[in-house]
Amino acid sequence: AAALALAHSKEIVHRDLKPENLLLTPGANPHVKVVDFGMAKLLRPEAPELTLRNAIFGTPQYMSPERAMGREITSAADVYAMGIMVYEMVSGRRPFDARQPTEVLIKHVKGDVPALEGIPDNIENVVCSALAKEPQDRPSALEFGDRLTAAIAANA
Repeated sequence: AAALALAHSKEIVHRDLKPENLLLTPGANPHVKVVDFGMAKLLRPEAPELTLRNAIFGTPQYMSPERAMGREITSAADVYAMGIMVYEMVSGRRPFDARQPTEVLIKHVKGDVPALEGIPDNIENVVCSALAKEPQDRPSALEFGDRLTAAIAANA
């Protein structure tokens, strides 16, 4: 969350956040590195368009509803992907999956987030806040990380 918050503070949206793009460093003080900014978007008005407008690309299982619909992308799309990954870490499954990529995208747009059974309510609430259908209803990356850390500590 802190790494994404730093990228977002520089007006960079990753746009393809998924487990394969996170590396855990070894050692006594491990930390996560976010890699592969190949599909990143610079949100500054003067930034050149390097991808097609309204094109849908990326990994459907971690794609936000607004990306699935070809709408404008903000840093909230990365927060959504982070929420999907945390959901997957605590439950062992992704909230939305299907055989066909288009089915997965429809579930992101219209599907209800399945309950996280056996997970404390305060943790589930934080995870679900990142999975809000509307980007403006999601916390920032930093808020998400802080809230998740607090919820985990409260249940330790």
